[in-house]
Amino acid sequence: MATIRIQPTNLVGVTEIAVRCGVTAAAVSNWGERHDFPAPIVTLAAGPIWSWTDVMAFLILNKLPSDWAVPTRSPEVLAEVTEKALTLPHTAWSELGRSYGVGAGLVRILVAAARSGEPFGGWVEHLRA
Repeated sequence: MATIRIQPTNLVGVTEIAVRCGVTAAAVSNWGERHDFPAPIVTLAAGPIWSWTDVMAFLILNKLPSDWAVPTRSPEVLAEVTEKALTLPHTAWSELGRSYGVGAGLVRILVAAARSGEPFGGWVEHLRA
């Protein structure tokens, strides 16, 4: 049997998704009822647990939350936004996003991805599809 290693920061429940996306837990629950929302990795007594990478791809492809502007920017520009946002307080992310033509919600998700150790390039390519 192969050993599977999962980074704990890649595992998210409803609350973690809500916090990372800046929405309510009720909004996340509504997304979870959609037929195209990713299947949870496991469902515990506390609720379903998802891969953050899968959730990010779903959110980007479906332009959720609504303040995410799916950019026509290159992955390099998005990486630059992320790098700058990591040095700024979250109150400055909206202005930073505007200066690059991306929504504040996307800046939140870029920062959350960077802090979780998720590989940047893989899910950003979903933007190009």
